[in-house]
Amino acid sequence: MKKENDFRFPEDFVWGAACSAFQLEGASYLEGKTANVFEQAFDEPVRRRKFHDNRSPHVGADFYHRYPEDIALFKELGLGSFRFSIAWSRICPDVSGKPNQAGIDFYNHVIDELIAQGITPMFDLFHSDLPYWVIEEGGLCDEKFADWFTHYAEICFREFGDRVKLWNTVNEPKISVYGAYSYANCAPYIKDEGLALKATQNMLIAHFRTVKLLHEMWPDAQIGAVNNAG
Repeated sequence: MKKENDFRFPEDFVWGAACSAFQLEGASYLEGKTANVFEQAFDEPVRRRKFHDNRSPHVGADFYHRYPEDIALFKELGLGSFRFSIAWSRICPDVSGKPNQAGIDFYNHVIDELIAQGITPMFDLFHSDLPYWVIEEGGLCDEKFADWFTHYAEICFREFGDRVKLWNTVNEPKISVYGAYSYANCAPYIKDEGLALKATQNMLIAHFRTVKLLHEMWPDAQIGAVNNAG
């Protein structure tokens, strides 16, 4: 008889680790990438105090250059999966939506290295690091946000979907919406409940359009969102 507290993980449960592009990559302006909201904030002296010890995000953990040795360490740790966000501004550096081939090449190298080491790649399309050009064009509150996001997602699905079958649209959307537009503790540091609600609406529209798009392009893929509560 199974004991009441005898919890067991399913046999097909995959142990992994996760990080965001902004926390890990560095190479902020290298090979065509443009600034995201946090990199722009760091470059403004009045905002820099928000960064612990004034540590620059432009280097991070330097995963952009060190990914082969980092992924080798992942294998040594026994990770079965790695969840990692794509830097939107590395794929689409400006409002034109023209893809940046150098950014696409980088993520192709990361994917191939993960697979070669027996680690399943799982991508978040967005983990807080909104391209600064999106802010300049109206940010999450602009009605065109869903169009910009799904265009970017389509590029990622087209370029990486043959090997990446696990996706998330947004990591912790509450941070990107209410942290940015209500609590003002994340870029662009605005306190306006009306804007927060508008941003929420646009984020949900972008999410649902992107889910539909992936199922149309890659029916064997899975997609969701990484929700945070509280």
